[in-house]
Amino acid sequence: MLKVMKQELSGELKEELDTMKEELKEELKKEMTEELDIMKEELKEELKQELKEELKEELKKEKTEELDTMKEELMEEMKRELEDMLYGMDAHGQKYFITFIDDYSRYMNIYLLHNKNEALDAFKAFKVEVENQCGKQIKIVRSDRGGEYYGRYTENGQALGPYAKFLQEHGIVTQYTMPGSPNQNDVAERRNRILLDMVQSMVRNSNLPKSLWNKALKTGVYILNRVPSKAVPKTPFESFKELPNGMKVIGWKWVFNTKRDSLGNIKRYKARLVAKGFTQKERIDYIETFSPVSKKDFLRVILALVAYFDLELHQMDVKKSFLVVEEEVYIKQPEGFFSNDGEHLVCKLKKSIYGLKQASHQWYLKFHGIISSFGFVENHMDQCIYQKVSGSKICFLILYVDDILLATNVKVST
Repeated sequence: MLKVMKQELSGELKEELDTMKEELKEELKKEMTEELDIMKEELKEELKQELKEELKEELKKEKTEELDTMKEELMEEMKRELEDMLYGMDAHGQKYFITFIDDYSRYMNIYLLHNKNEALDAFKAFKVEVENQCGKQIKIVRSDRGGEYYGRYTENGQALGPYAKFLQEHGIVTQYTMPGSPNQNDVAERRNRILLDMVQSMVRNSNLPKSLWNKALKTGVYILNRVPSKAVPKTPFESFKELPNGMKVIGWKWVFNTKRDSLGNIKRYKARLVAKGFTQKERIDYIETFSPVSKKDFLRVILALVAYFDLELHQMDVKKSFLVVEEEVYIKQPEGFFSNDGEHLVCKLKKSIYGLKQASHQWYLKFHGIISSFGFVENHMDQCIYQKVSGSKICFLILYVDDILLATNVKVST
């Protein structure tokens, strides 16, 4: 009996175990399938991302190559046009030109050459002209490593050519740019490119023969020497000058300051050239110094109107307020621009600098004239409060030295 029961129980257990095994296999299979599907999706995304990056790099490379090709083709076209223009003249004409540019004033001297070997003769003529006309000595010459300037490069270093030897014999320091780095002589490179653009423009847009390119070249130089640029706001003809009779020269000093943020970290360094205004004499160096300042009582009235009528309030700070000057003011040569060959020369201020006694007065007059032209009317009780009314719109302006406060009923969306 017991034996029969054991056999039956054993059979039932075996069947249950087989069933559990099958169920477990199915569960494991299902889980593994899901994990494999997730892994496949992740792998697809990774491959997709990698393909995108590869395609981007290929497209970027192709576009870069296309741009480089276009640049080369454009440069070749410009070169051919220039060569056609240069060689379109008689065999006895000049085919080259060389320029010497003053690094400070950007003044340009140009010499036409039959061949590049005449570079030394041109520099000798330039050197004599500078010494005779300006009374100065050439101290440094910067150029590329062209054979006419540098000479040749051998295993032992530089083999000086006639041009380089002449500079060495006369104690002139040479500065050569690295190969493929025209930006190291950017003043000359940029100036010459502008000059060539001007020449091509003049020749293309005129009915004159190309053989007159040298006339266009000299005309371009003449114009450039009389036009200010961003780097040098004055033309090359405007430089240090003699102090006029009856005028007094004012001293100056550098004021250095360190700007820090709220945590005390250094944000930037500032340097400001300040005039020694305490040496100025009334009726000689200036006429008037008075500049009105808004009274606090009237400022409180404006703020009360802002609060009562719910007006918009805006604050402005004028960065270049004290740069207006009407009288002739001369200062000594600032440090960094001092010339040992012209210690008697001075600088005439085109704009005011901090420290001059008349600076605030001139700023107020300039501000009053401009703001009045916009339709603002000065308050009779306070000269630093202005009002403008246009229909239902009204605007109050309060000036306090170089700070401006605007109150208006016009809603400004930000």
